[in-house]
Amino acid sequence: MAERLLRLRQDGEYSLCRLGWHLGRRAAESHDGLTGSHGECRRNDANPTQRRGVLGGLLEPLRRVRTGRLGEEAVTELLRSLSDHYYLVNDVTLGRLGNVDHVLVGPCGVVVIETKRIAGGVRCNGDGWYVRGWPRKSFSRQVNANAVAVKDKLREWYPDQAALALRFVESVIVFTNPLCRLEINQPRAIVVRYSELLDVIRDLARRHQLSVDLAGRFARTLALDSVANGRVSAPR
Repeated sequence: MAERLLRLRQDGEYSLCRLGWHLGRRAAESHDGLTGSHGECRRNDANPTQRRGVLGGLLEPLRRVRTGRLGEEAVTELLRSLSDHYYLVNDVTLGRLGNVDHVLVGPCGVVVIETKRIAGGVRCNGDGWYVRGWPRKSFSRQVNANAVAVKDKLREWYPDQAALALRFVESVIVFTNPLCRLEINQPRAIVVRYSELLDVIRDLARRHQLSVDLAGRFARTLALDSVANGRVSAPR
């Protein structure tokens, strides 16, 4: 699958470096007791404890970004074991929707995959989600919104397939952390552990049986459209 695998917008390293540069700059300014804005410098009178709190707040988002990337990379490597009849498009950007972790296209049809690398207890009740007992923004609504956006985009390009190959776009949430404890009740999307993902993909392939030609066309369209959106979208 290596030659057919589409690695779209491999800017994860760049994003981390860019974020790391900002964090390093802010950390250095905090360490020196100076903060700058529009070329101006003023004294930061915050005590060291306050500055450490500020730095901790800056480092936390970077840790989350790195954790998320680890999960996405693990899923990408796992899907490499599929045959050359499959195409994988990573980091899909569709207008203002935001980022879609993975879109897998092949005999399984079109499958939108959202990756979560979360440790501890995760409970799902319909569209309600809780992590370690605390309510979270719905993972299933997120992946289903992404699936609808992908389906709508492909239907614009391939209206003749709207009632055929594009009748359904599957939504999958995969949890990659081995320390995650799942409690799932009537989920609104397919929810799997990392170790179960390939079995789910093969089961979908038996149901959908999308042709290799259509799979390649769909994947290239998503890749090209995402690159175009990435170039013109305002930074977020």
